[in-house]
Amino acid sequence: MMEKHVLCFVVHEGKLETQALLLAASIRQQNQDKFDLLACVPKDFGGVETGVKATTKQLLMELGVRFVEVENPIGEGYLIGNKLNCLAATSASRRTFLDTDMLCLTPLKLPELSTNQIAVKPADRKTYSWTDEQWTQAYHDYATYQLNRRECLLSTCFDELMWPYFNAGLISIKGCPEFSDTWSNISKALDQDDNYNNKRPWLDQLSLPLVIKRLNLSVVNLTETHNFPANIKTLDKENVELVHYHRPEMFSQNRTLLKHLNLLIENYSWLLNVLKADSDWSDVVDSLVDKSAAMSANVKTYLHTEIPYSGLEIWLKNLKKSDACMVVESPEKLAKPILRRTTPWGVGGYIAQLQMNNQGQYQEINLTLGVPLLMSIQRVQKVLPNVQIKVGFTDPVSTIKAWPEEFVDTSMSTIHAIQKLGCLDTVSSNLIEHIKKIEDKTIIKAMLWCIFANQLLSNSQIKLLHFNQPELSEKATKSANRDEDRDVVRTILNITQQSYQNLWSRYLNQ
Repeated sequence: MMEKHVLCFVVHEGKLETQALLLAASIRQQNQDKFDLLACVPKDFGGVETGVKATTKQLLMELGVRFVEVENPIGEGYLIGNKLNCLAATSASRRTFLDTDMLCLTPLKLPELSTNQIAVKPADRKTYSWTDEQWTQAYHDYATYQLNRRECLLSTCFDELMWPYFNAGLISIKGCPEFSDTWSNISKALDQDDNYNNKRPWLDQLSLPLVIKRLNLSVVNLTETHNFPANIKTLDKENVELVHYHRPEMFSQNRTLLKHLNLLIENYSWLLNVLKADSDWSDVVDSLVDKSAAMSANVKTYLHTEIPYSGLEIWLKNLKKSDACMVVESPEKLAKPILRRTTPWGVGGYIAQLQMNNQGQYQEINLTLGVPLLMSIQRVQKVLPNVQIKVGFTDPVSTIKAWPEEFVDTSMSTIHAIQKLGCLDTVSSNLIEHIKKIEDKTIIKAMLWCIFANQLLSNSQIKLLHFNQPELSEKATKSANRDEDRDVVRTILNITQQSYQNLWSRYLNQ
């Protein structure tokens, strides 16, 4: 009989009990008996005999979970250390450790491994503060290895260049029975080594790459399919196998997670009572009970921006007249993440919360933001691939004539901030450099309009809206008939005409 792949996780009395029941039930629902499940109970909490409530133990046993005791080599002050010996708690060759705060959403298809291979996902973010010199020394001290710059990885959420550094929430290994002892020993020694700072709570992840090199293990890099960070990104994918939710409130903020939890409770009805009995999950239970939360799953969400003063305000007035539409103008929770250096995943969380709170009241949620969104379309598309962005424009003369005196300075300040994030393409960057050398205000305004237009032309996934503004057009025409303004209009048209024609063509052909 073929030896089964063992999945192990930590459980002890307290919040991990609810998490363990959810994890085990979700694995069984999606994979039936494909895996052996092993609950590791720390000796510091009383071990198998008293470390878990009898009701929890009974429910886990009904799910086919076996129990084993593990020892924390670091001590009670570092609870994460309970995981360090879990992979030694079974004699199985293929075994995988899972953080207890995970949920299996689809059948688990971890990659096949050869002996002495380990599968891990690069960390979501670079949480360590060690210098290059400290990393080099750590590899020398604990792995007898000379670190090579070509071994660097990118963090999966924020694209930060980092030394090999992995999320320890899922570790899958084949063979190498000495892995856990080595991980425990290096973690314990590193924890006591004063040459290295800021080790907790990341001690397990700081020591893991040292263990991998010490044992000469071959690494298979996993993707977010197997370890999705729902505490950072909004879960809107269908192919995620394991989601790492970290905190119960992530369910209340994400309709996809809530949908999967509903399905799990339909199959294991006793889970609802488990959640009700745990105060940490009270908000989640409220979301489950509120049937209107399920209705909000169908709400359409749009982001709106414009080449400033093109007529979006009039468009929004019409939207507000509809009882089916919610309009949120210039929300700070949308603007702040966009202007931060890191990838603005917080935008997704904010929109997901709006959708969850909708309670079926609206069929559409419309959010608007000016220059920050206009100049960051690609960044926002990365975190919100399923939310349509609509961008309005009208003729450049009417638009520029409507700009207040201070508009250019405030817009350029925002554009420079976004440029520092490396978000602008070559065309926009070159136009910005040209503007720095020009003093004529009319030319500067025309070139600024072209920068805005280029943002629209360089993003094929957006939907263009053309606004007709009779009042502005009439005002611009009257202005153009005055001798002193004819040169201004001519200058604007000379610089913007090609960009406007390209936009108009895109609009007609979309």
